[in-house]
Amino acid sequence: MRVGETCRLQVGDIDAARGLIHVRRGKGGKGRYVMAGGALISCLRDYWRETRPSGTYLFPAPKGPGPVSPENVRRALRNALSKCGIKKSASTHSLRHAFATHLLESGVDIRVLQQLMGHESIRTTARYTRVSANLVAATPSPLDNALAQANADSKSTASAASKDAQSQSGAPSEKVHNPTRRIELR
Repeated sequence: MRVGETCRLQVGDIDAARGLIHVRRGKGGKGRYVMAGGALISCLRDYWRETRPSGTYLFPAPKGPGPVSPENVRRALRNALSKCGIKKSASTHSLRHAFATHLLESGVDIRVLQQLMGHESIRTTARYTRVSANLVAATPSPLDNALAQANADSKSTASAASKDAQSQSGAPSEKVHNPTRRIELR
């Protein structure tokens, strides 16, 4: 979620039973739903028990009516980073970016990610996310998959042929012809 969308959340926007958050007025005035996992629901319940926010907003402004401002959230993030001794630069947008990257790396379809992020165009989502080198390296090669399948098929065929030969002669066969050819690359 964008920081402004988070600031404007109302208590009724949290659907703990279904694990959803209703973003009412996203960028461009459009609404959408985003997931709210069990850990987030638990944190929100703890927050609610501790603060008992008054009014309609889940995160009310410290003074006066309305929601907390995005600048107050950014300031709180900077203070938290400082207290934790984290020197690396971070922002509310970098947290959003990390969220998108982790979802993509865990295998979430880019169209689902587009919906969660509230992007109108898939191009924005594709440009916005980066794929780590580890994920690229861990991607199985279609060639390796095809060769592994061919190898498994040939072992199955050889095993079946060996069993057939044993059953016909009554004695174990010493050598079975392997139908696969070895290909050498020069």
